[in-house]
Amino acid sequence: MLTGADRDLQAVRYRLSRAVGVLALLFLVAAYAYTHLMPWSLLQALFFTLTTITTIGYNDYALTDEAKIFTMAVIVVGLATWTFIVAHIIELAVIGWQRWRSRQMERDLAAAERHFVVIGYGLVGRSVAKWLRRNGRTALVIDTNSQAVEEARADGLMALCGDATDEETLLKARIARADGLMAVTRSDPVNVFVTLTARELVPDLHICAAAMAPGSEAKLRRAGADAVVSPYDLGAHRLAMAAVSPSVAELMAGWGESHEAGLVVREAVVETGSRVCDQALRDTGVRQETGVLIAAVKAAADGKLVISPDPTYVLRAGDVVIGFGLYPNMAHFMEWIAPTTASELSGL
Repeated sequence: MLTGADRDLQAVRYRLSRAVGVLALLFLVAAYAYTHLMPWSLLQALFFTLTTITTIGYNDYALTDEAKIFTMAVIVVGLATWTFIVAHIIELAVIGWQRWRSRQMERDLAAAERHFVVIGYGLVGRSVAKWLRRNGRTALVIDTNSQAVEEARADGLMALCGDATDEETLLKARIARADGLMAVTRSDPVNVFVTLTARELVPDLHICAAAMAPGSEAKLRRAGADAVVSPYDLGAHRLAMAAVSPSVAELMAGWGESHEAGLVVREAVVETGSRVCDQALRDTGVRQETGVLIAAVKAAADGKLVISPDPTYVLRAGDVVIGFGLYPNMAHFMEWIAPTTASELSGL
């Protein structure tokens, strides 16, 4: 079954072949006519027709009035045909490029893993995708707006045009192999439906959702979101902090930024056999070797989050270590806690 792009390509090729046929017919008919309008040989008539149709021009050869009128008609028809041909050649090239890009996108999608699916490429979606890319993670955007999808692709992101509440669209985005999904459209009902659909397809998928209106947080959590964030509340908090605690706001100015002065928080799961496994915090050397402060630990045994853990706390395999520090130090922190994961992420 032919796709829309294949049908368009066939239609352009058909019109182009017809136009080339018209141009060839014009060339032969005009050359034959010149042998009767002027005392020329067939070769001279072919030469004059070629220079006329291509608008190169060479010499008027003292044309008769009838020949001049006929030549004007040949020029008009020739120019129109050439314009038609050139326009369709350009269209053919554009369709070919679009097909190549579509195939490339399909190959990227087929190979996608450990990526984050971002639903909606509005103001929040753009910021989320930008942050993920700056931090070395892969983002795949889904939006119903074809223009937004084209903008995402122009920004160097994988993108699909489709309805994220449809299971087929999410499956095409390989959510089963994704590290997480973020529903950040401007519509809370859409975010709820996306969350419900994704949770049903992949029960253990980590899902984050944006709550755009008051009271939506509870609905999103009931739908299955692991984390719910209100962009407006966060913005209001930062504004209030800038007014009340300007020094703290100055410290937070580079929060989450991927540059030398950017303060970030990262989590790493302690791996069996790593240099910190079964070691007390004071003996791990994390602070001394990586320059990252351990702000909290989430125990694998009971899921309890211990903030500012005691130096005698012993790290076990599966514990989640949350570190706070400068962005350049985080790669070393990840290697120290979870070397296998750090190696996999560096290859993405």
